[in-house]
Amino acid sequence: MRTFSSTLLFYSAKAYEYVRKTFCKGLPHEKTVRRWFSNISGDPGFSLAGFQLLEEKAREFQRQNKTLYVATMLDEMSIKKQVDFDSSTGTFKEYCNLGYPVADIEGKLATDALIIMVVGINAHFKVPIGYFFIAGN
Repeated sequence: MRTFSSTLLFYSAKAYEYVRKTFCKGLPHEKTVRRWFSNISGDPGFSLAGFQLLEEKAREFQRQNKTLYVATMLDEMSIKKQVDFDSSTGTFKEYCNLGYPVADIEGKLATDALIIMVVGINAHFKVPIGYFFIAGN
């Protein structure tokens, strides 16, 4: 139920509300689904959840006496230059962040996000394992 609810809400909030209304509130409220994911850290750096998923994929292949082959991909994406205040942590976001506890690097605003992803070669999956805010040229 959690997987279905979160997937449907991810694709379309209107569709989620329609299904929830049609099936007499058989799905949890939208706020409940969002709360399920509020404990997942979205801070820059490497993702523990991503590595755990990779470990599970490798074990799955190992149980089948197969070897999992993957490739590491790097991609850079432009982001809007701005500073946001995170009231829950009392910190400013969007400064250059290389994943370790430094508030900013020379006060530069980030202009790009560097994303690191692992892609299965002999399996169909993509797992983002980390991202960092950087200041491009």
